[in-house]
Amino acid sequence: MKNSKVHKTLNLSIRSIIAVLSLGFIYWKVFSTGNAGELVDSLQVFISNDGFYSGIVWLLLLMILNWSIESIKWQGLVNRIERISFLQSLQSVLAGVTVSIFTPNRTGEFIGRAFILRNSNPVTAVILTIIGSFSQLLITILAGSIGLVVAFIHFLPDIYPVPSWAKAGIYSGIFLFDLVILIMYFNIPTILAYLDQRFNKRFGRWTKILQPTSEMPGNTLIRLLLLSLIRYMVFSVQFIIVLQLFGVSLPYASSAFLIPVIFLALAIIPTFALSELGVRGSVSLFFIGMFLEQSRGSAISEAESLGIVLAAGMLWFINLALPAILGVPFVFRLRFFRRYQE
Repeated sequence: MKNSKVHKTLNLSIRSIIAVLSLGFIYWKVFSTGNAGELVDSLQVFISNDGFYSGIVWLLLLMILNWSIESIKWQGLVNRIERISFLQSLQSVLAGVTVSIFTPNRTGEFIGRAFILRNSNPVTAVILTIIGSFSQLLITILAGSIGLVVAFIHFLPDIYPVPSWAKAGIYSGIFLFDLVILIMYFNIPTILAYLDQRFNKRFGRWTKILQPTSEMPGNTLIRLLLLSLIRYMVFSVQFIIVLQLFGVSLPYASSAFLIPVIFLALAIIPTFALSELGVRGSVSLFFIGMFLEQSRGSAISEAESLGIVLAAGMLWFINLALPAILGVPFVFRLRFFRRYQE
């Protein structure tokens, strides 16, 4: 009985700390860094433009679609160890966003999803979360690789002349890298089965942890990849819309390779939570600014530079900060100590 009270107290304390850190981080990024003031000033200019309100509505609807697809992915994965409904999956995903908002490279997402489950081993849930994240990363890498090749062929040679032998090396390196990660992805069950066998010789309990993932069928991995592709297309469309809202127009053909390159850069650049929003704005400004300057032959205006940075900030707020706020109530369902009945 005493341990039960201690566990409840510790759970409540950790939940409260997570909620305070998440809300405090969002407040700090939006208000204390000056982004809110810039956004309000810019909104006064753009808010009267035709289609601004409808654009915001579309961004919000696509945000809902975005996280709904992720919830379907998570539900399909976690049903291998614990049956949950779509609503429970959505709550779990939002709790993960809340925990991840203040952690480096959003690593807290694993904790948020794993510890909201009632009966499953959190280590197994973490492995499933990693598999789901890997499927999304794979799509980002493949799309970004195509974008890089297109950029090398049609864009970068005008800025930085590249010898033909170097081009061949770059293309071969990109192709081999993509092939390796594709092989790794579709051999996840084989890799986990091998680890299961190795760990089982020393630690028998690891079999129960790894078995649900080592027996994952190939059609599940294909389904994950297709859902990740649809989700990728959703937030690509969001990026185009938010850029247009802030007066930055890109040809759709150029967006098709430029946005994947930006997403790829954001995926591979190590970021800490305190700098993530700044990195998003800087990376977007670098690639879009470089493209616009090259295509026009002149530097972009200060208004366009501000529009690019604010567009990245708006997308961060809608896709991450807002879901993190919505996920705060579900953080109080996380259970870090489970030796009691709630």
